[in-house]
Amino acid sequence: MNLNSGRPFINQKEDIKNLTSPDVKEVKSLEKIFTIIGDLKAEVQDDAPIIGVVLSPFSVPIMQMGFENYIKLIYEDRELFNILMDVNQELCVNYANAQLEAGATAICYKERGNIIFNFAKTLDVTLLVKGPYDYISNGKLLKINRTGCSEMSIGGTSDVLAGLCACFLTTENEPFQSACSAAFLNGYIGEYCKNNIGSRFTAMDMIKNINKAIMDLSMI
Repeated sequence: MNLNSGRPFINQKEDIKNLTSPDVKEVKSLEKIFTIIGDLKAEVQDDAPIIGVVLSPFSVPIMQMGFENYIKLIYEDRELFNILMDVNQELCVNYANAQLEAGATAICYKERGNIIFNFAKTLDVTLLVKGPYDYISNGKLLKINRTGCSEMSIGGTSDVLAGLCACFLTTENEPFQSACSAAFLNGYIGEYCKNNIGSRFTAMDMIKNINKAIMDLSMI
């Protein structure tokens, strides 16, 4: 397996069966990265952090086989997809560890934004992906919403978010703006409930406090 920086090298999905993870320290295209990290470490010692970066196993196939073929693989051949994920997991872990051995202080994990943007662009839809940070894209723009709190991991908060999206859509807002506004407001309501009810609030508490949260937001 060669690390790809040009055209996809998996031409047929059956090629995945023979794919193996390389020794990243022997990959010439990565040697310069490890050398630069080592040189930086020698220069700054422990006076400044050195941040490496690695893609996730789920992102790498876009470079290996192209986005369209990767989408087909996800939907059409779960067995080969799992094989590819296993190979790429080994690759990504080894690449991250090699950067740490070269002198990096920490590894930045690059993941969701590019995938969501490309999915939205390919499917020609607006996507709202809920998580610790919410990612919204219509294939032209990408927004990251940072409102919310960990206490919103309870069941039902996604239903509240879907309802807010519907509300914004039915008032003749564009899908992308509706998704951005709903994600922001949903997170803000969660924060409001945490501050006024406590950490054990429910999705129903969020619904009951929508108006109060909006009033609170208007005071900022």
